[in-house]
This record gives sequence, C-alpha cells and structure tokens, in this order.
Amino acid sequence: RLVFAHDPLHARRFNAYERAMRERARLLKEGRRDPAWLSALEETMAETGIAVAAARRDLADRLIPVLQDGINPFPAADLALDGTLENWIGEMPAVDAEQRFREALEASRPRDAETGGAATGPHKTDLAVVHRPSGMEAELCSTGQQKSLVIALLLAAAKLESRRRPPVLLF
Repeated sequence: RLVFAHDPLHARRFNAYERAMRERARLLKEGRRDPAWLSALEETMAETGIAVAAARRDLADRLIPVLQDGINPFPAADLALDGTLENWIGEMPAVDAEQRFREALEASRPRDAETGGAATGPHKTDLAVVHRPSGMEAELCSTGQQKSLVIALLLAAAKLESRRRPPVLLF
C-alpha cells in the first residue's frame, strides 16, 4: 500500500496482475488448458508482476536509509523484501526476469491447477522488518515494538513524500 502513494501507476499494474492471475487460476481449475490463452494471461502476469516487484523494490531501497537513521522517537529499522521476483530483479535485467517468470508460470501450471493460485509472483512477497535496537525480527517483537515499527515505516514514507508535496497522515 505504501507504494501506491509513491507510484501513481502501481495500483493499475497490481490490479491487472491480480485479474490475470484469477483468470489463469479459473482456467486451470476448470481444466481448460488452452495454451494460447494461458500464455497471454501469463504474459500479462509477467509484465505487470515484474513492474509491481520493481516498484516495491525501488520504494524499499529509498526507505532503507531513512529507516536506518530512525524517526525520533521511533526506532531505527532494517527493511528487506523477501520475494522471488524482487531477488530476480536484483540479479538480472527486468526483461530477463520477465522471461524467467513466464517460464516459471508455464512450468507450474499442473501444480497451480491443484492449488488454485500461482506458486510464484509478487503476491508471495513478504516485507521483512527488523527492530534495529534489539536486532529482533518484527514478528518476534512485542506488540508495542511492532506498533512503533509501523509508525516509523509510515513516517519514513511520509518523509520521502514530503520531498514532492506535504503529506497528510491520519491516525
């Protein structure tokens, strides 16, 4: 959701990805394995999925230095994206990551037909946050620490946004 505020096209790309993924899952579940239709849906998923992952990675890369310093009085944090597509984008050009994603989608058709989803994609990415003062992963922190990390993350995103226009935060 943070990416939506920093990339005006992100919501459109993400919605297109999810529509194509749902349609692909429906076709696979119904047993209609029209290769041309599935390939067209997987092409949409690859293009939009890599764009979604790239936008997330871009925002995360810009948030990391702001979070590492902390937003007083909220704690400093380390941030990482834990996702296959985000890793591929870091290892290869986006066009190669798109091709690899298309190939992964095609290879996973039989399994995806059983599970009703897609084994790989931006919908599988997790946001990994570490509470820097304690060195603990966010999911292991106390409720209070988790809330302070969420506020720090929101304030860091607002700080980035404030470079373009004054942000409005509603708590």
